[in-house]
Formats: sequence, structure tokens, C-alpha cells
Amino acid sequence: NVVVGEAVIGQFEVFPNRQVFAQGAIVLSDKVDYGGEPKDAEQLIAIFLRRVNESAVQQGILPDPLQGTVGVVSMEQYFEAINQLRRYKGTVEITAITTEPIYSSGPLRITIQVRSTSSNNP
Repeated sequence: NVVVGEAVIGQFEVFPNRQVFAQGAIVLSDKVDYGGEPKDAEQLIAIFLRRVNESAVQQGILPDPLQGTVGVVSMEQYFEAINQLRRYKGTVEITAITTEPIYSSGPLRITIQVRSTSSNNP
């Protein structure tokens, strides 16, 4: 905020907008141990999404300067991933896959897949 008539000091930075991920690319895939506690499922998905954000930034997606985030996941997708995780117990693989080509300017749009890697799950 400035007073009318005062100079605004700033600078411009130019970043090339290049494709970082193709549609259907795996941004991150993690194997986690899930003990079956429903309250832990939401925490595991939230941690996974933070790791997806970090990975995407490292690979070239420019984060939002205010929040530091790069992506969008619908609440429906988020809760579906939690519910999928709650169906399993043991080692589970969580994967973030792009839904469209993703450029460095973002946003990162993903779908979350959850599958069991334990032999005692369906």
C-alpha cells in the first residue's frame, strides 16, 4: 500500500513458460504404511500433497508467491483419496498423476490414486 503520488518500488522477473509435465505424468509416487486408523488417513494424504508440492517446485513449477503452493485438488478428489486409503491396511502406494499438460506457470492439476501393495488387502 502506498499513498497516492508516492513512487512504487518494484522489479520484474521474467520466467520462461515451458512444459514441465505431460498429461498423465506421475508427479510423485510414495509408499506409506497405513495402520488402518481412520484419523491417520487424512494426515497421510495431507503430507503426501505437501510432498507433491515440493516435488513440483523442484521440477520447475512456479509457486504462488503468497502461499507457496502450485496446485489445485478438488475437495471431492481429496476426500475420495482419503476414503480409498481407509479401505486398506498395510503398505499403500499413493500416486499423483497430472490431468493435463502442466507448464511452469501452473497450476498443477492432478488426480490422486491409492492402491494397496500388501498381500492381505483386496
